[in-house]
Amino acid sequence: WFATLTTALMAALALRLANSARVALLAALFTALHPLVLYYGQEARMYAQLTALAVLAGYLLVRLAGSDNPPRWLWPAFVVTATAAVYTHYFALFLLLGLAAAYLFDVWRWQPASLRRRKSVSLLTAGLAVLLLYTPWLAALFGQLRGDRSYWTGALKVQEALLDVALAFTGGESVLERIGVWLLVGYGLVTLLAIVRLWRGAEPGRRVLLYAALWLLAPVVAVLLLAVAVPKFNARYVMVALPGL
Repeated sequence: WFATLTTALMAALALRLANSARVALLAALFTALHPLVLYYGQEARMYAQLTALAVLAGYLLVRLAGSDNPPRWLWPAFVVTATAAVYTHYFALFLLLGLAAAYLFDVWRWQPASLRRRKSVSLLTAGLAVLLLYTPWLAALFGQLRGDRSYWTGALKVQEALLDVALAFTGGESVLERIGVWLLVGYGLVTLLAIVRLWRGAEPGRRVLLYAALWLLAPVVAVLLLAVAVPKFNARYVMVALPGL
């Protein structure tokens, strides 16, 4: 049911960012039909849950950034959601850092000057709260990073890893590579056209592009950099970045 929840949350996030019911409907449709979401929605693993928590955290942060006087419960809700996400999988931390960067850029670029400092301090306080709540698990995390070599030995081939991510994000886990490459070309062209249109449009479009870019790039780049030092990688580790597309 986490895949279903993700679909609803993507609609809410798109509506909040783009202020368009049509965009929200398309976001929900793409999420509901995306092969990677469908694949992990059927597995008894944490990736569908992680994606749902990530989208909820993103929605809350976007709402907090755009509200002059947000309800008091929003920041505690974000802290709880973000903490649940990093306990679900520690790679959620990379997404949270990307979302925090997008939030700060949003606040300092598009929000009233009188609110910038207060909103920035609120984000810092929330981040420290998440870190404090995650502290009991840090020892286990560092132990796992030092001792787990369960996937391969040797150096990570970044190009192959990026191709795996691209194929998974377009065709899912069950599509053959020769078919996935063609899907990737089509998906890439559509994505490029969307980027150009958003960039040339009004400020709401650029705001969407800001969150989408950091949502997609921050987890992928961070996980790949970590995998260079700790040779453990699978495309599903960066599934949390999928909503950025």
